[in-house]
Amino acid sequence: MRYIDPTQIELNLPSDWFDVVSKAVEYVDEKVSEAKQDCLAKKLTPVESEKVIRTARSKAINAKSQVWSDVGKHLRKISNDKCWYCEADQSRSDMPVDHFRPKNSVVECGGKHPGYWWLAFEWSNYRLACTFCNSRRVFSDSEGGKHDHFPLLDEGKRAYKKGGEIDESPTLLDPCDVDDVDCLTYIDTGQAWEKELDESTDEFKRANTSIKLYHLNHPKTIRERKLIAIETRDRVQRIAEILETKKGDRTQQQTKDLKRLTAELISFIRHTQAFCSAARVYLSNYRKLPFVDSILQKA
Repeated sequence: MRYIDPTQIELNLPSDWFDVVSKAVEYVDEKVSEAKQDCLAKKLTPVESEKVIRTARSKAINAKSQVWSDVGKHLRKISNDKCWYCEADQSRSDMPVDHFRPKNSVVECGGKHPGYWWLAFEWSNYRLACTFCNSRRVFSDSEGGKHDHFPLLDEGKRAYKKGGEIDESPTLLDPCDVDDVDCLTYIDTGQAWEKELDESTDEFKRANTSIKLYHLNHPKTIRERKLIAIETRDRVQRIAEILETKKGDRTQQQTKDLKRLTAELISFIRHTQAFCSAARVYLSNYRKLPFVDSILQKA
């Protein structure tokens, strides 16, 4: 996970964004108003009315899904077509826009929460996510996917309705929070790992839950990170071998290899590359070698 500056999200919104959102909100309000009138006409109970209104609102919001789908095309530029959660390349995928706070329901509330419907068209609630991170999937060797999950460290502070400032502490790590991205690390076998090892801390709990719900350790993702770890190790070892020869005594081929290998390591950790956060961790593991810091500073 790499930090995504919210300012960049706002800068990449289409020019007609606020007009489009205004019309979408107006449409949803109209459908909700119609549902309320229908409930009154049928003399439904408060419980029955709430169910009808929630269904109407959810249906109306989903009918305007093109609003966030269209903005997703602009948000892809921010991460160079990478998923904001796992950093896998998605240049050939439709990569859906995830509502960080779910718009229609919250799994942890057992059907009692209507979802953060008032944030359905709020750009600050959008995150680009690959299918594995966003959709619930169960495999023989792994399971995960955020779906409508949104656990909190303190359930008592959950917001249930529109109005006022949201004072929640999400359990899930947010790529748009500059501190959250530092809660994860990666090991050489390819797995995402909790940076904080004390299981009693919020930092561990948040990282652990995020790894599971974002499906950060999907087998394919692990394999791709492991490959980067191997390729990083091999290049670092080769550079170290070349540097054992004094500069004036190196062959022309050694000089060429040194430049190429260095450029490749820089490429691995460049922010536009898939899994660059993991690559930076893998390279940082060799910081005892004097040339590594120089490479880390060049990306």
